[in-house]
This record gives sequence, structure tokens and C-alpha cells, in this order.
Amino acid sequence: MGRGNIEYPFLNCKLSLLKEKEVLRKICEFIAEGGFHYIVTCDTYSFVVASKDKEFSSIVRGADIVTPDGMGVVLGARLLGLPVKERVAGADIVVKLFPIAEKHGWKLFFLGGAEGIAEKAKENVLKNFPSLQIVGCHNGYFGENEEGKVIEKIKNSDADILIVGMGIPKQEKFIWRNREKLNVKVAIGVGGTLDVLAGKVKRAPHFMRRIGLEWLYRLICQPSKIEKVARIPYFYFLVLRQIFKNISN
Repeated sequence: MGRGNIEYPFLNCKLSLLKEKEVLRKICEFIAEGGFHYIVTCDTYSFVVASKDKEFSSIVRGADIVTPDGMGVVLGARLLGLPVKERVAGADIVVKLFPIAEKHGWKLFFLGGAEGIAEKAKENVLKNFPSLQIVGCHNGYFGENEEGKVIEKIKNSDADILIVGMGIPKQEKFIWRNREKLNVKVAIGVGGTLDVLAGKVKRAPHFMRRIGLEWLYRLICQPSKIEKVARIPYFYFLVLRQIFKNISN
């Protein structure tokens, strides 16, 4: 059992049992505290990757919050007897964070997507939140030789919150590797959320998200996602294996 009974071990990682509103409240606390905090939003694919990538698994375990980003994770956790209350998606956290950040004057930095995506996301977000301070943008396609310049750009922006959409596990490894250099209070990996905010990709209708079929919508719209979807059965294999281990112990 984890800190304050809000975290539980899960598939050699961990899972936070916070509701969406509670995650937003914790972000407010993190910014008030100062220092560095990072949030990982884990879908079923994340746990499959963590089962084979020890570095990524360690990074997830070290996160301040690990949210169940998908109904597949919620179901898997409940099968293991964990009292997960609801799905907490990275995309939803970010969107609901905007009015809070605007109210408190927090500064945001968008990192990720192809060339121009972060800038377009900023443009679209500012239409609804004109006073929101998005103090920097950069694409997620840069090499090792450029990483230092990207870090300096983030550091010099004086951002409070870094929103990283570079895909799993690249975004988490970037955050962890540079945690002492970024000079932000909160960093969160959000996958393809910047593409959604930029209007390049549409999210599933609300009813599909509610019943856990967002993965199907994504697959229809982006057939290239088939590799991630194909890993879902392996996720449930991991869950079943853990159930049998628990029974045998």
C-alpha cells in the first residue's frame, strides 16, 4: 500500500486511487509546495511496456501520481481487488487544468507532437482561455544533440507546468532524465493530447469514452494504432498471472 493509502502496487509498478478532481487538487498542492513533481498517465500499453522495460517500470514507481488512463486499466485493477474509483485520462486532466491555471496565473509549456503541433495547440487553447500563460512550445522530434537546447528553452521559460506529448515511454524517460534541469514544479506525460488540442486528431465521443471504447474509435481513425491495441490481451495476461501469483502466495 502506498502513501496515504492512495497508491497500491500494480503489475510491478503502482497505481494511484485518486479521482480526477483529487488529481487536480494534488497538482495545486504540488505547485504550492515547490520542488519537482511528475505525473504518469498509464494505459494498458504502458503496463505492457513496463513489464519488459525495467527503467520505465522504475520511473513509474517513482512518480508522484500514476493515473489509470483507460477503462482497461480500471478493469484490470479491479480484477486484482484494487478499489480504483474511475478512469483518469491525461487528456482530461490537461483540459480541466487550463481554467485552474488561468485563474492562478500558472505558466505552461507544451512539448511534443510534430513541427507546429504544439504551437497550433497553444493557438486553439488560447481561444477558450485567453488569459492562460502558455510561455513556450517545442515539437517532440529532436535528437540527443538538440536535447540540451530544448531543456534550456523550458528552463528559461519559467514554466510552472510542463505538458509533454512524446509517446510512451519516451516522454517519461525525458522527464525523469532531466528532472533536475527543467525548473518546473509539475511535469506530466500526456501522449497524443497535443495532437487533439491542435485539431489534428479527434477524441472519441463522450459515450464511447464512458463505456471504455475510446481505443476502438482511435483504431478506426488511426489504423496505425493497431500495434498498441494488439497489446491489450497481453495486459490481461499480466493481470491473470498476478492473480494466480496472489492465490499461490
